[in-house]
Amino acid sequence: MEGEPWVRFDRDSALDGVLLNVLRDNDLTPNAVARVSQTAAAVRWAAHGLGMTLVPARTGPASSPAPTWLSAHARCGVPAWRD
Repeated sequence: MEGEPWVRFDRDSALDGVLLNVLRDNDLTPNAVARVSQTAAAVRWAAHGLGMTLVPARTGPASSPAPTWLSAHARCGVPAWRD
């Protein structure tokens, strides 16, 4: 995934911080090609081939289990779920 284009979130978004941490934890440097403010837009843009993205598939209160993450990329054909 290194060097691949990424659809990221607005710089002040908590989701962008999470995405950046996940990528850095995996020794990846994102090549941001676009920034969005909504997760639905990130998934749509990724599905249309603009780049990859990572969004929470579900959210809940802090006491709920850890979120499930959804990665989206046009080459996947369908989004891939990851627990």
